Amino acid sequence: MSVRDSDGAQSVARTARFQFAPAPLRVESILFANQTTNGSSFVEQFQSIETTFSDREGAGSLKDCVLLISPHFQVRYDVQSNEVFVCNGEVWSAGFQAGRKGILSNGYGSLDASQTHIEMAGTRIKISWRLSASSFSLGTNHLKARAEDASSASPWAGDARWNVSKKPATFGSSGVS
Repeated sequence: MSVRDSDGAQSVARTARFQFAPAPLRVESILFANQTTNGSSFVEQFQSIETTFSDREGAGSLKDCVLLISPHFQVRYDVQSNEVFVCNGEVWSAGFQAGRKGILSNGYGSLDASQTHIEMAGTRIKISWRLSASSFSLGTNHLKARAEDASSASPWAGDARWNVSKKPATFGSSGVS
């Protein structure tokens, strides 16, 4: 197609084609053990929550993968050191090796490092967190996740919900007849 400007000069119009590459870092899913985005447990009852992240440069180039359970309860996996952490306010705890002995807690919840497992293949990393929530996390918690590599970070993403409730009261026999 040709176009003439107001002086009569002719030029050729060209159509630009754009290809959009997938985001470099992405949160693919947050799932509970039953493979749904909604889970529930009692206070102090451990729950498995699985997050899957991807990086088009390869999962090994990721730096950190973070799961936000509530404003006061976050857990992080450091890909390079293979360590998991719990956030105490704005300060991260000392790390424990994923899959090794140790429980990290911050008052709002706990992370069992020995039952936290990592699978990495190609561009994806799947983290199976083993978590419990304290009574400070009662109610519905909206889970979000994000990943970081050396040059960028993904936005917070995910729409999973974890409902934490009190344990039902149990009544034993008093021994009186």
